[in-house]
Amino acid sequence: MPGSGPRIRAWHIVLLAAILAFGAYASWRLWKHFHHPPVVITAALPAMDLTGYDPEIVAALRQAREAVSKAPQSGAAWGKLGQVLMVHRFHKEAISALAQAARLDPREPRWPYLQGIIMIDYDPDGALPLLQAGADLAPHDVVAPRLRVANLFIERGRLEDARKYVEETVAADPQDPRVLLAQGKLTLFQGDAKAALPLLERCAENPATAHEAEALIGTTQQRLGDTIESQAAAKRAAALPPDPGLPDSYVAETHSFLAGQDAWIDRADHLIKGGDLAGGINLLQKAVALNPDKVVALQKLGWGELTAKDYVSAEHAFQRWTKVEPQSDEAWFQLGNSVSLQGRRTEAMRYYRKAIELAPGNAFAHYDLGILLADQHETEAALAEFREALRYKPDFGDAYKRLGGTLALAHRYTEALEPFQRALDLDPADAKAKQMLELAKKRGAEQKEKPAAATPPAKK
Repeated sequence: MPGSGPRIRAWHIVLLAAILAFGAYASWRLWKHFHHPPVVITAALPAMDLTGYDPEIVAALRQAREAVSKAPQSGAAWGKLGQVLMVHRFHKEAISALAQAARLDPREPRWPYLQGIIMIDYDPDGALPLLQAGADLAPHDVVAPRLRVANLFIERGRLEDARKYVEETVAADPQDPRVLLAQGKLTLFQGDAKAALPLLERCAENPATAHEAEALIGTTQQRLGDTIESQAAAKRAAALPPDPGLPDSYVAETHSFLAGQDAWIDRADHLIKGGDLAGGINLLQKAVALNPDKVVALQKLGWGELTAKDYVSAEHAFQRWTKVEPQSDEAWFQLGNSVSLQGRRTEAMRYYRKAIELAPGNAFAHYDLGILLADQHETEAALAEFREALRYKPDFGDAYKRLGGTLALAHRYTEALEPFQRALDLDPADAKAKQMLELAKKRGAEQKEKPAAATPPAKK
């Protein structure tokens, strides 16, 4: 038939192409099977004994486990299970679940990163590669993971490794004080103290970074040869509270999975810090009612009630704490505070002494015991306690002022000069310390000028 030859040949060509395509597809499937096999579930669902746990926590864990059972190839399901385990402190099981999530969903930064967060306190070297993996996967504008990795590298002297992450954070948010602090720190340890100083001085103006910035300014000024400025910065650092932790959206996200008492305690913290003292105390009371032996709830409840000036209720919370943890010096110290504020001073002294017996280095217990002894005119005993407080906490400005004041009340003005001066050195802006120092100098000078009483003549 005319024209049939070319059509047959065309059909053969199509058939041959199909055979070749099928062969290529089959070869690709075989290659993928041997070189990139399907993800196999290597982590078993954690079997945990949840006897005695808050029912809400048990329900949250069971719900997360059931989601994995229904979708065992879902990285998100394994990841959520890991987050629920992590936030309720099942750390070993959380790491296993998060590792499985990372295998199933290798492009998600949370899963390696959260493993690193769990491990950082007990295995920082093992945590670093996981944190680094999470930082490398995180979006450009998520700064916290890169900043955390940068600081860990700086602490280990791996400055070239740190530089990459510092540069990335600077590109993402050059005004963030924590980013500036990392940049200043890296610049300092790379040997350019002069360039680091203005960066650190900017950080010292922000309460989020002031403490560490002042400490680093002290080091920087020392390297620049300015000893006076170095000492001044060190004193400013000593007077500042610790910097708040690094805001981290990945870590904060896990707190949304808190259940039961843990959720109440976390929420209570936020309420109290936000000024709703009554609301926070109410949640903490619920947590303690459900589990009277939960130490963190007892601690926070007692502190909240002290802040609210409900000293009797605070005493009950701290008394319970001493029953649950009888070897805790902090429990006995806080119990002492709660009864001292009710005017039961003898009892308070007994509790402070118990705290000191358990932890001789508890400077605050020595200090508060010293105040009560001074109020009872037991001068030598009070002086000994203030000196012990300063032995364990040499930057304790209030203890220097109390020591000086107790000496001054005993008319020992010359001895009082040194502690008042030390208090002023720690905080040059302390008007009270300055006033007490000047008064002690004046009274000391008057004491020296006062003529000694005439000795009566001996009888013949």
